Formats: sequence, structure tokens, C-alpha cells
Amino acid sequence: MIDMVPKAVSLTLVNYSKENLQRELLQELYKPEVLDELLKESDYVVSRRKEVQSMVQALNKAEEYVLFWFWSSDANSISLELWLAYRCSFAILDHLVPLPT
Repeated sequence: MIDMVPKAVSLTLVNYSKENLQRELLQELYKPEVLDELLKESDYVVSRRKEVQSMVQALNKAEEYVLFWFWSSDANSISLELWLAYRCSFAILDHLVPLPT
């Protein structure tokens, strides 16, 4: 029984500290000026998203060429295969190294 008193006091102190610390941290976290800064995306994430969106557009364009070739009436022609490879490669290269306008 004597051993339980220090443990109960320690438990009470730990719980009290935990609750107060959590409350203070949440108050600091949800301040409007801090919240805006925490939700802001890094410059790397913004630039990476633009790169990925551009690559998706290039791949969608390449997919259009593939579907055109697949559904064309002369799908077995080598000239269509060369045309398809040419168009798809330029669609992807245009994404990687845009041509000057």
C-alpha cells in the first residue's frame, strides 16, 4: 500500500503535464499566422507539380497518337509506325526541352 502512493502521485503529475502540454501545443499550432505558414507548400513541391502536370499532358498527347494509329485503317503500314514514333517522341521531347516560340 505504501508503494502505491508515490506511483499514484507520479501518475497524477504525468497526466497533468501531458494535458497541459497538449493544450499549449494545440494553441500554438492553431494560431492563424502560424497555420498559414504550416499549410504553405514548399517551392520544390510547386515546381514538381508543374513538371508532372506537363508530363501528363505530353503523355496524353502521345496516347492520342497511339489511339489514332491503332484505329486507323492502315495500322500495319510501316509509314504509320514511323509517323507514330516521330510524333510521340516529339510530344515527349517538347515537354523535356520546349522549343523556342
